[in-house]
Amino acid sequence: MKVEEFTTFDRVEETIQIQVQQDRSVLIPSIISGYKVDQVFTSNDLPEVVTARYIGLAKDKRKGGHPTYIVEPTTKILRLRGENAYDNGPGILNRICRKLFSDEGVLTARSVKKSDLKRFDYKHESYRYWLASHEVELYDNTSEYNLYKVRNGRISYNRLYNLQGINQTREGAVRAVIVLQTKVTNTENRTDIKWVEL
Repeated sequence: MKVEEFTTFDRVEETIQIQVQQDRSVLIPSIISGYKVDQVFTSNDLPEVVTARYIGLAKDKRKGGHPTYIVEPTTKILRLRGENAYDNGPGILNRICRKLFSDEGVLTARSVKKSDLKRFDYKHESYRYWLASHEVELYDNTSEYNLYKVRNGRISYNRLYNLQGINQTREGAVRAVIVLQTKVTNTENRTDIKWVEL
């Protein structure tokens, strides 16, 4: 994707079209996901062109930011189970997004996280997708290890395992956040910018 090297904040587009590179795939081995079989995600799990919505600027180390967009979730479901899924879940999600969306003009692609939800109106969407964010619940006699998910506009956490040895298989789509290489130069002293983690 061709992008400008520099732009100003008022020229950042609210929506963009991203051409998905064909013939890309990423293997998620069962030993990493905890699920009973290996899983493969490919560029066929997305439309050839996806619409991406602006959610903010990712701040870089040298004053300024990069336009950041969220795309629709994959049509394929990722299944995760147990301790390996808890430990590796965010890395698996980020790996899928990087593999499917890395391209010329893209600084980075990663999975959506819980902190990103403050930047767009997820509550009025009917998607079910993983968030690359953990949660541990502590109780008197156990701990439960969860990975966050959005389900029909609500945040939930899905228990993958607990200290009593109960493992559960959970499923959700994968949703990417894409940061463009374009540098937005006039960000100093502005209070109207939504900043997003790089």
